[in-house]
Amino acid sequence: MIGVACCPTAAALALAIIEPTLAIQPTDDRIVVLPDEVREDVTSAGIVVKVAIDHESKRQLGKTGTVMAIGPGKRDRSGRRVPLTLQTGDRVVFGEFTYREHHEGGKRYLILQEADVCGVFE
Repeated sequence: MIGVACCPTAAALALAIIEPTLAIQPTDDRIVVLPDEVREDVTSAGIVVKVAIDHESKRQLGKTGTVMAIGPGKRDRSGRRVPLTLQTGDRVVFGEFTYREHHEGGKRYLILQEADVCGVFE
């Protein structure tokens, strides 16, 4: 089954068609991100150089990705859920060492809190 938010964006719909629902669903204010691929090239001198496959994120080298799933939101002091501002399909920049890894279907996913996202590509 394919999961889509109530008001999907075009990017979210495209991802929903390509990616089936993940077996893991984030809780509270957490999100699941599919990181951009980074390739390692070896120079003739034997030096390993990381190269981002996606030219848009070449400068970030693996600190960018696409939001695949979002949690329901964190509870405030009165117990009501505060919805996340991110949506499935958003392209984000996040900090280093702020995530947990999850492997599913041969892919590497990152689980992080919404507050760890530094920015969203438009």
